[in-house]
Amino acid sequence: MRSRWVVASSTICSAVLLAGCGGPHGVGIAVTPGASDEGQPVDVVVHGLTPGRRVRLTLSATDAAGRRYTAAATFTADGHGRVDLARAAPANGDPYSGPWQMGLLVSMDTPTATLYDFGNGPRTFRVAVGEGGRPVATATFTRAISTRKLVVRRPTVAHDGFQGGYAAPAGAHRLPAVLSRG
Repeated sequence: MRSRWVVASSTICSAVLLAGCGGPHGVGIAVTPGASDEGQPVDVVVHGLTPGRRVRLTLSATDAAGRRYTAAATFTADGHGRVDLARAAPANGDPYSGPWQMGLLVSMDTPTATLYDFGNGPRTFRVAVGEGGRPVATATFTRAISTRKLVVRRPTVAHDGFQGGYAAPAGAHRLPAVLSRG
């Protein structure tokens, strides 16, 4: 009877430890917040990596129209075995340069080069970490269109000298911009 209890308790402890790690080798991904709107920053921190080791982070999502969007970049783990997108720059400036917590998210692309369609509800985004060519951890988070009132402007060539679209939360000042070719 005692041996079954030891086996069961060690199995439960192992399951709890692995669930908290996010990967088979103690590698984990913390995404904060786990649910956000499209205008809110998302922090992604990978921990439990081999210090100085290069890892590949891939972010992917499928929009409401069924199009798959992805972005990927290679990073070097710091001396504590962490990659914090707010503090780490991708190697070789690909797909962006400098530390930027939203870099992978705004770099997501699809072969059809269209704007991401959130549809009517939140969408799930998946971040994966590969170390030494093999996947070691994944995490998901959700994003949705904000329910805040938006100010929308449509500049024209005749009136403004260029054509495009502009949308921002009412009363917002100095927010990051997204430029997309259509």
